[in-house]
This record gives sequence, C-alpha cells and structure tokens, in this order.
Amino acid sequence: MSRAAGSGGAVAVASVAFRVEGPVVPAVRMTQRTKFLPPAQRYLAYQGEVRLRAKEAMAGAAPLAGPVVVRILIAARKRRFDLDNGIKAILDSLNRVAFVDDRQVVRIDADVRDGEFEYVHVTVTPVETATKGER
Repeated sequence: MSRAAGSGGAVAVASVAFRVEGPVVPAVRMTQRTKFLPPAQRYLAYQGEVRLRAKEAMAGAAPLAGPVVVRILIAARKRRFDLDNGIKAILDSLNRVAFVDDRQVVRIDADVRDGEFEYVHVTVTPVETATKGER
C-alpha cells in the first residue's frame, strides 16, 4: 500500500495492492437453498480470504471513496473458470474494504497467465493517481 498526505495532515491511501495465494474461485449464483452447497461454500470462503488480504493491505485506512482503477493478475495452472466470474468474485469481496462500492470501478485491467503457482494479485488505485502515471 502506498500512502499520500491528505488535507489537514491526514494520511490517505494512494493505492492498495495485495496477493491471494491459491486458485481463484469464480462467482456462483446462490439462492437461500443453494448457499449451503459445496460450490457456494467454496466461493464464500474465497471471498473471506480476499477480504482478509485486502484489509491487511489497507492497514486500517478507510475504503477509497472516489472512482478507482482495478488491476487483476490471475496466475493459474489450468484455466477452469470464466474470467468475468473471477473478476466478479474479487470485486464483490472488495466492497466496503478497498472501496465503498464496486460501482466506483471505472476501469478494470485483468490478465490470466499460466503459472506453476496459483495466485491472484490485485491493485486498486484512485483514478487521479492512476492517470498521473499514464501521462
């Protein structure tokens, strides 16, 4: 995580980055009945792990309030999921942790790469910080 001085000397998050070890668990459709089935339980456990890693990276800082850019790198041995469902699982997990709501996401850059080790690396950057680096 990088921090920048805000108004009044307060410290604000400039960007947050973290890594979740293991394979991505894509979003699944759930109902009151199916949320107790193994696929839904795996998904909910994965959301909890993503949320935990994001909270650790935020180090107690408040969620970002403005528009954000999200960069996701997924390393997988075998791709057994749709990328959009993998992205949804990660974004839903970051609600109220890295940003207030996933409606703030104005850009997503996601890649899936073959790898010996499976992990997900996520970076969330406020738009004003992300655009400065692109100039």
